[in-house]
Amino acid sequence: MIGRVVAETVDGRTTRFAYDAAERRTARITPTGAVARSAYDEVGNRTALRSDGHTLTFAHDSWGKEVARSFGPAGAPVTLHSRWNAMGRLTSQSLTAGDRALRARAYGYRADGHLEHIVDELHGARKDFELDPVGRPLRVTAENWTESYAYDAAGNEIRADWPDRAARTEGRGDRSVQGTRVLSARRIRYEYDAAGRTVMRQKTRLSRKPDTWRYTWDEENRLVACTTPDGPGGPTPTTPWGGARPTTG
Repeated sequence: MIGRVVAETVDGRTTRFAYDAAERRTARITPTGAVARSAYDEVGNRTALRSDGHTLTFAHDSWGKEVARSFGPAGAPVTLHSRWNAMGRLTSQSLTAGDRALRARAYGYRADGHLEHIVDELHGARKDFELDPVGRPLRVTAENWTESYAYDAAGNEIRADWPDRAARTEGRGDRSVQGTRVLSARRIRYEYDAAGRTVMRQKTRLSRKPDTWRYTWDEENRLVACTTPDGPGGPTPTTPWGGARPTTG
């Protein structure tokens, strides 16, 4: 076996890996001693992942596509079922607990493979995607919901609209774009450093000073600091794109 990573050490803490004769990873041992073991079938598909007394099992079709993954007690496992068409596209997924259906979705595609609709097979809800010739969404429709998008000749998104009841509405409307960078989106504006990384996101407010987020990056393009409207390391740090930034403890 040549070239396989058998140990990785970060800040003095080492994670170790083991492999079988076919060079498939069979074990991962964390610095605290937790072990995750993998099993495979004769063609190399992973069939099980075991860790801390729990087992996740996998089933595959003849093309190697995953068709089921299960965990939990043998009598009533929770299972995610997946079906694929001849082109390798996901056509349906369902989640069951024993013989009880929890979720079921079906997917439809254009002839060129772009997703056209999603159907909730348990409740009948449907979401449709109207796409341009290269697959960009122009319109998204669902029950009591519509989104619309427009692009310039270079493919940059220059307008986006969605309903008032959406969780975030401040970014709706026209966008100002320079190259591939969004400079502003209605009440939101952005600034970038020389490397093209977002360093400021600012949201204008009525009758008050704007809310400002600032971002600091290291030389390896990792986000190392975020100042929010609440101050450095505020209670809800966000990414430059407005979502919650995961924290590690």
